[in-house]
Amino acid sequence: MTSTSGGEAIVNGLVAHGVDTVFGLPGAQIYGLFDAFHQAQFKVIGARHEQACGYMAFGYARSSGRPGVFSVVPGPGILNAGAALLTAFGCNEPVLCLTGQVPTAFLGKGRGHLHEMPDQLATLRTFVKWADRIEYPDTAPAMVSRAFQEMLSGRRGPVSLEMPWDVFTQRAQVGSSKVLDTLPAPQPDPDRIKAAAALIKENFPPSEWNLYCFQFSDGDNWGEDNEEAFKILGERLLPIANLFCYGQVESPYGSGEFLGYLQGRFGERHESLVLSEIEDRDAIYESIKTFLGKGR
Repeated sequence: MTSTSGGEAIVNGLVAHGVDTVFGLPGAQIYGLFDAFHQAQFKVIGARHEQACGYMAFGYARSSGRPGVFSVVPGPGILNAGAALLTAFGCNEPVLCLTGQVPTAFLGKGRGHLHEMPDQLATLRTFVKWADRIEYPDTAPAMVSRAFQEMLSGRRGPVSLEMPWDVFTQRAQVGSSKVLDTLPAPQPDPDRIKAAAALIKENFPPSEWNLYCFQFSDGDNWGEDNEEAFKILGERLLPIANLFCYGQVESPYGSGEFLGYLQGRFGERHESLVLSEIEDRDAIYESIKTFLGKGR
């Protein structure tokens, strides 16, 4: 452990997660954080309005695939950045908002301190996936790690951390931040799946509706699941669907094997099965043209 300020502890956590660029608009409550950005030689890109900072972080995440990080003052700054956070939430983009708070002694007192918002955390939690407060420098590493874990687990989305004004410059013995594994995906409820299937069958019978199924995946299917997938596809979906379109997206994390398994199992025997390889974002449009070009 080393003697570290609250702001430095946050920045060390960002470095541990591969962050080197931050978008922000500094203010009195977060000067301690921006000082830490400077010491760490971060690339800090500023703007005249907090909403622009949030949208730049959103655009960074959307274009690079990496988490976008921005920092604004509490209260009005958070509200100004709210539109960007909501956009990130709707678009499933990983964006981390770092903000301040009133000094610790004024928390929850309602005395009208500079930029004080009644229960800022409660407000943030209505339009981000997860939000919390770092109350001491030595808790910053774990909180930053948790923020990244929440941001990247399951359906990706924005998260936020706040720190009281005085804690940004408060010093303590602080450990290092560790990268946490993403949280496991929730297990599907088989009873709800059966109920959904029955509902679809009752309200959209194949005799009256044209059925078009689209699946996009990185092709990283568990081996023991393949036979079950083939059974469902061959016995229940292909016989009733006008088209079943499977697009396999190239990914550094997926094995990309399922497309080959589908070709080996079904080959050209089913006119309703259309397969497409998607190498990058630009190829998505060509893949959709391939699907819809069959015209069944």
